[in-house]
Amino acid sequence: MDKRWLAIAGAGLTLLAPWLLLHMSPDIEHEQSLCPHKLLTGLPCPGCGITKSLVLLYQGDLLGSLSYHLFGPLVVLGCIGVLVWMSAELFTRRRYLRSLLYSTPLAWYGAVFLGVYHVVRLCYFISTRSIHEILHESMWR
Repeated sequence: MDKRWLAIAGAGLTLLAPWLLLHMSPDIEHEQSLCPHKLLTGLPCPGCGITKSLVLLYQGDLLGSLSYHLFGPLVVLGCIGVLVWMSAELFTRRRYLRSLLYSTPLAWYGAVFLGVYHVVRLCYFISTRSIHEILHESMWR
């Protein structure tokens, strides 16, 4: 199987899952997180909040989306880009921008930006909550 089909499926599911949650659970802002790290520690992992960010973005609330995770809107743009890019490659039977896809410096910049964002977000999370509130967000309540 061509890996481009897997990329299309992954991007499509990434965009579809929050849309389904939006229609199945309209009050998702108050739902318990299903992140294993957050359930164990009460602290968010680097990806925590992206799903809620996408749900709020689908509702048209950009600021709310950014408050849950800065990368939420970027994930939507990235997934749409992957859908268009991989579909174009399959349709034309040509490969485009392969040097961008396998760019080590780009991956490092993204990883460092996510790491710095996570540390800042974690410091803010801890400074604005008591230990009891943090534990309440875990399974140890």
